Amino acid sequence: MLNYELTCLVSGNFTEEQADEIALKIEDILKKNQVEIQEKKEVFKRRLAYVIKKVRNGYYLNFIISINKDKLEALKKDLSLLSEVIRFQLVKHKPVKKANLRKSESYKKIEEHIFLSQEKEVKQKNNDDKKISIDDLDKKIDEILDEEVEK
Repeated sequence: MLNYELTCLVSGNFTEEQADEIALKIEDILKKNQVEIQEKKEVFKRRLAYVIKKVRNGYYLNFIISINKDKLEALKKDLSLLSEVIRFQLVKHKPVKKANLRKSESYKKIEEHIFLSQEKEVKQKNNDDKKISIDDLDKKIDEILDEEVEK
């Protein structure tokens, strides 16, 4: 059995409750095709990048599944026949190993950037916390006014 990630796009014209019911329909189709659901992610609504079938918003339904390669075509056919699903995508699922991510050079650069930006914020706060006395302000204003008068 191979692991896949299935993402289905459902029209945003449905309510959230209806989208949950459609997710149950998709689960029934998966069970009918002898698919093992490893993980079901939460249904969420997003604005689409472009209009698809006169729909501007859509619900995304995500599943991590295990399926035999010979059952794959039947699953695709059943999903394409489901009228509520605008589009679906089935890709091989490869989990990300966090240990490798931490060792990568790009991760170190990101970590360094975050540290430097936090350090800058602390310096700015310290500079903002410095208070100027009223006498110093009066002297500075007088100097500026004197310079303008001399010109």
